Amino acid sequence: MLIAIIGTRSSGKTAVENYLVSKDFQRVRVVSDLEVHHVRWQSASSRLTYAYAQDLTSDSSSELTADPYNDNDELPNSRHLSFLSLGPTPQPSLNFEREEKSRCFSSAAALLVYVTRNWRRDFVTVDLYTRDVVETFVKRPFFMLLSIDAPLLDRFYRSNPNNMSSQSVSLEAFVRDHDSIVFGTGLPDSLSSLNSLSDLVNIHIFNNFPSLDVLHSHLDDLNLLDPGHLRPQWDAYFMTLASLASKRSNCMKRRVGAVLVRENRILATGYNGTPRGVKNCLEGGLPQM
Repeated sequence: MLIAIIGTRSSGKTAVENYLVSKDFQRVRVVSDLEVHHVRWQSASSRLTYAYAQDLTSDSSSELTADPYNDNDELPNSRHLSFLSLGPTPQPSLNFEREEKSRCFSSAAALLVYVTRNWRRDFVTVDLYTRDVVETFVKRPFFMLLSIDAPLLDRFYRSNPNNMSSQSVSLEAFVRDHDSIVFGTGLPDSLSSLNSLSDLVNIHIFNNFPSLDVLHSHLDDLNLLDPGHLRPQWDAYFMTLASLASKRSNCMKRRVGAVLVRENRILATGYNGTPRGVKNCLEGGLPQM
């Protein structure tokens, strides 16, 4: 299964993604070739740093002389490794651990090929958010599009945990960003808005929960691994057909649809209406209501 998460800013996309990773989903990302190179270099550099740090003695007077995010993308030489003699033994960062569990692809097409070949495994991504890309994945029966949203003010407060910070975002800027994401306001292509994907969403989550524990409990109740979310059971399948048949009804009082089934095979479908040759109710065939 591949679950793609879309949603508004600060609605909880990362929280849901981390929840699925804790359930043995593998995080997959669609990034540029340059970003893939940077992630691989960062992972290699972090492993090298951690290995050396375990063997070197501490020296609290040493200073950090190497910047792992320099523009040269080169591994630090022996002179730059002098910062490893810092007092506390550095531990792998949370971001590093997350990158280690991620698999990166240079394009959505490459990701599609990989997950199709490994469709029995579980993957999660937050990097599919345009309609033209998502439509290529919707054709796969193991693909689920999950949307998450939350009240606007709740999301604003989540994005600004400390409103006194000089880097806090104003409410006006946050609302402007919301309109851009949801409605495509100011974007050259409206197909990149969340509204353009609404008809493709399998599950929608409204995250107004007060804590992560409550959100996780809700996700447990949803049971996202239930195959019924993507392939309905027989009862749901037949009732969906009956509901569709009822839309052909021309009775002005109520809609009724039916499906006649034997051994999970459809024998006939029907709906309430007037007999053949009689004027339909919606055309005035039934004068009394």
